[in-house]
Amino acid sequence: MSIIDTGVLMHQVPGGMTTNLVAQLKEADALNRLHEVHEELPRVRKELGYPPLVTPTSQIVGIQAVQNVLFGRYKMISGQVKDYVYGLYGKPPAPMTLKYRSSCSKDMRKAKRPSQGAPLMS
Repeated sequence: MSIIDTGVLMHQVPGGMTTNLVAQLKEADALNRLHEVHEELPRVRKELGYPPLVTPTSQIVGIQAVQNVLFGRYKMISGQVKDYVYGLYGKPPAPMTLKYRSSCSKDMRKAKRPSQGAPLMS
């Protein structure tokens, strides 16, 4: 009989991602803030339109949640989040509610163009 990790459902964190989050927080000497990251993860995921919790989008959500906790909400936005908002990972399953969308994508319009007809998120 297998054991079900309820933390995956409760915090919307795939099992393998927990190790990554712990490593990032240890590196920043902030392991005591793991509970804050767990609380931030579902917020980031909702704001990004509920990307699937599989690589690479689970890592994109996780890294942004850690940065939000360590530096303030969206004070630092990862390049991968900017790529995601711009549409380089395809269309999210639900509408994005991220209020920083325009700042995420304004520089991207100059630097990158979606390849192979990937949609530009609006």
